[in-house]
Amino acid sequence: MKGIMKLTLFIIIILIVTGCSSNDEQTNETNKANEEDVTQSNQDTSEEDETELEQTTLNMGETAELSTTVGDFSLTLTNAQEKTEIDGEQSQREIFVVTEWEVKNTSEEPIEISETIGAIKLFNDIRISGAAWILLEDDEEWSGELKPGESETGELLFEIEDTENYSVGMNYASSESAPRKVMWNFTVE
Repeated sequence: MKGIMKLTLFIIIILIVTGCSSNDEQTNETNKANEEDVTQSNQDTSEEDETELEQTTLNMGETAELSTTVGDFSLTLTNAQEKTEIDGEQSQREIFVVTEWEVKNTSEEPIEISETIGAIKLFNDIRISGAAWILLEDDEEWSGELKPGESETGELLFEIEDTENYSVGMNYASSESAPRKVMWNFTVE
């Protein structure tokens, strides 16, 4: 009787060990398959992100005609200067880059200036700048509403490290298709 009990206990232990190990193998195979699916999905998403973001690259003085969720407007980078000091204040990084812009409302509805230029960032050979300070000639904030057909000029001030090449631009939601990007390349002498 003790022999039958030992034999039964031994068979039960073998079944449990075998069942657990085959389940682990199935789990490992399932995990590997899931990892491959996730990797493929991430690659597909990266490829989609790259193809979905259509980029327009311009030079200083060239105008971008934008049709966005904010409205239709044109945006022109008209000038850029490097300054080490603004109103007696030294740059915390290296320099200030003052960019001059013209915004024109080409839609049939009024648009807010801050919504047309608020996402613009400056890029150099090292990094992306933070948000711009929005200024007018007399250091007042550049804001307000543009009626259809109206245009206004103003400055965006960035603080960044001094390099030879700069780009300024923004990503925007197009009113007609996928997200887009517009960039202006320039050098400052």
